[in-house]
Amino acid sequence: MQFEFGAIVETRFHKSSYRMHNLVDLRITTSAGAVHEAGFLSFFDRTGGVDRWGHPISEVFEEQYGVLVQYFENGIIQFAPHRGIEAASIVEELSGAKRAETGLENQYYGLVIGPEKHTVSNLAVDGATTGFLDAFVSYGGIDSFGYPQSEARADSHPMARFSMGVVRDNVVRQYFQGAILEHHTHTTLDTTIRPIGTQLRERRYPNDEWVSVIAFRSASPVLPGSLYPQKLLQHFRFPVLFDDRNQVLVGRSTHPYAIAYHSQRHLLYRSNDGWYALYYDGKNGVVAYSLDGTSFGNHRIVTHITTGPGMSMYDIDERIYLLYSDIEKRNLYLRTANAVAGDLIMDNPVRIADMGAPLMAYIANLAVDPDGRLWVLIRSYQDTPSGAANHLWLTSAIDKSLQSWSEPVRLTTDGDSRASTFGTSGSLDFVGDHLVVAYNLATEIRSLTGERTSLSELLRSRVGSFEGTHDYIVIASKNDVHLAYHAKHPGGQMMTYQRYSPDNGWSAPLNVGKTGTHATAMSVDTFGNVWLFYGDSREVRYRVWFSDKETFGPESCVVRIDKLVRAGSPWLASAQPTADRVGLLWTERVSDRWEIRFIQLSLEVEPGLSCDYTAA
Repeated sequence: MQFEFGAIVETRFHKSSYRMHNLVDLRITTSAGAVHEAGFLSFFDRTGGVDRWGHPISEVFEEQYGVLVQYFENGIIQFAPHRGIEAASIVEELSGAKRAETGLENQYYGLVIGPEKHTVSNLAVDGATTGFLDAFVSYGGIDSFGYPQSEARADSHPMARFSMGVVRDNVVRQYFQGAILEHHTHTTLDTTIRPIGTQLRERRYPNDEWVSVIAFRSASPVLPGSLYPQKLLQHFRFPVLFDDRNQVLVGRSTHPYAIAYHSQRHLLYRSNDGWYALYYDGKNGVVAYSLDGTSFGNHRIVTHITTGPGMSMYDIDERIYLLYSDIEKRNLYLRTANAVAGDLIMDNPVRIADMGAPLMAYIANLAVDPDGRLWVLIRSYQDTPSGAANHLWLTSAIDKSLQSWSEPVRLTTDGDSRASTFGTSGSLDFVGDHLVVAYNLATEIRSLTGERTSLSELLRSRVGSFEGTHDYIVIASKNDVHLAYHAKHPGGQMMTYQRYSPDNGWSAPLNVGKTGTHATAMSVDTFGNVWLFYGDSREVRYRVWFSDKETFGPESCVVRIDKLVRAGSPWLASAQPTADRVGLLWTERVSDRWEIRFIQLSLEVEPGLSCDYTAA
């Protein structure tokens, strides 16, 4: 017997902070011609909804032959034709216990339930108040929880058979077939339901194997009256897995800003060595390596302390420089490394600035002047009695040992600060002896340009209008500094290009293409061609400014993001330095993870995707 198809009777599209899934009632037809009602949505609502089950973390799919399941944070709802819709019994599988607990009794008032005659009470066996009976009754009782497998007690009780990892005296738990109720005696928290659905997903699909299963990825809405995806109904025999196509997985992160920010660099290419990609995994900065861009490995933690998003990587004179801050964004660190075929030989980190308070070293990026001296631009954020103060600071290495740095000099004015927001930052580079700093205010891009030896005399200019947050970048080539940024546009945001030279100043702005927040990347190849990447949650597009023709080529699509994994804005990062080929990093939100993916391009090889905004 197999599920032939399922008609969607009712549906609700459920969004949480980082998951999107469908709750559905299905009318299932089997290969034997029988018709069954599989009311996942109705059962969810009838047994407590989000308060009981938490958020859905999968679509409905056939996990075992003839059994449909839907995973939630706090449990699993399942359907089989011979049993109907019910809460799955999963606690014994998760805890490893062979049978229910016996011999321990709860003497307090409650409901005595199940073969083992356990008591569901608002009091634990030692008299501690738990509220478990109230929760049990409110959230559907036996239909929702199944029978109790234990009394309410701490896992450390000498007669306890069930436990969930670390045994603690201050957590009272009662185990049911399909749920675990918890009360933390050292806090004022109400009764909670343990997220065993998420835990069982990790157990059944170890080492992030669940990520490749389409049913666990964020989904697009389905409509009442339509057919439910047949592939999900027959997943057991023909698993529905994510197709990487020509995309390469670099790594995974628990934070959406895995390759933030655009003013910072995260990807570089060495023609005699390979690709190096830097990303934030949720706790650390990690560098991954690929010889030819077909697969990434050699994942290496490169930050010496717990940090946050916002880090940068540079290749200067055959050495890699890593720039990052501590978790409070107060101290800024620089670390150098020798890299050969992915093997990083790390030097000890150097603290280049203590900005005196949290968030004062929030975003930083680095450039090297013609004499080989390193300069670092720092964006700070600070609450003051008169309001927020957001400024740019510039520091430089005293000598090539990098052990001593100049006192940071503030570049921005109080007027700049008043016109800034928490989404403002800065980017710098050099063209000859000329220093160029671009920075955004709430609604415009400004620049500071001039001789590096005369910081107090830098020319302050308005470059253009601005829309977005952190959505711009500057990169220098031989004679110019190139700027890509999001300008205001009647339809939203427009990727815009300008370039600067000491002789001619800023060129007129050129519109490149419509874009969305956080979709920004730029590379300059060895021929001087400028590659601009932009897009939205559906696809990433690009155009090339050909240096010998002084014109942009046509718009092409390099990535089309599967509609099952579209979510939010794709962060982008492209290789700098690069060579005759260009690499692109972008992020995709799977469910409660973000994937960092990679593709490489060249002018000789077309990616083969036309721009069709309604496709996929």
